[in-house]
Amino acid sequence: PAGTSSGSPSGSGSAACPASYAQPDPHRPRITLTFDLAADLASVHGTEDVTFTPDLPVRELVFRLTANTPPTVRQGNRIEVTAARSDPGGGAYRFRTAGAAAGTQGGLLVLPLGRQVPAGQRVTAHVEFTLTLGTRAFDRFGHSGQYAWWGSGQPLLAWERGVGWHEEPLLQYTAESATSEAARTELTVTAPGKYTVLSTGSQDAPRDGEGGRKRWHAVAD
Repeated sequence: PAGTSSGSPSGSGSAACPASYAQPDPHRPRITLTFDLAADLASVHGTEDVTFTPDLPVRELVFRLTANTPPTVRQGNRIEVTAARSDPGGGAYRFRTAGAAAGTQGGLLVLPLGRQVPAGQRVTAHVEFTLTLGTRAFDRFGHSGQYAWWGSGQPLLAWERGVGWHEEPLLQYTAESATSEAARTELTVTAPGKYTVLSTGSQDAPRDGEGGRKRWHAVAD
């Protein structure tokens, strides 16, 4: 389109940088995550609670299981969903292959809602899962020595506003880019007490838990 920005430096042809960040979408998803790291650092048990208000009608919820990408699985990583439900609910959850590694549940987790939910109506979901962390994996997931890491290890709500669900096959390389819109996220990580947890968001001081473990809590608005 034609036109120039009055905020552009003379002759630069580019807009001036904004003075502040855009305000977050008031209808953005609310996500609560818990991660419980095993003593040997080789696995994480997780839960995910989602409150989602779609801007288009929906009949199901779709989550991307990016840890099941074939190159990631070859390095010993994977994610397995052990329970899932939604409100409204429409029967058992299921999986779609979507380019996931053979032997895994698939690349997409689908929760049927049982009816068409109109735009603007809130939907909630609860998912439980286990994330296996490969040894010395060159990826967003893994563990090595006294370190463990899992970047975007939870099932990722695959919605794009104005577009809908992203159901395309997983990309066939590690560190996959995946569409999952910005959300208000509350995170709790329980880990053996000798470790320090690094996370996004505003992090509270750790609290002592049972069996010499500590609980770390953070919120990313």
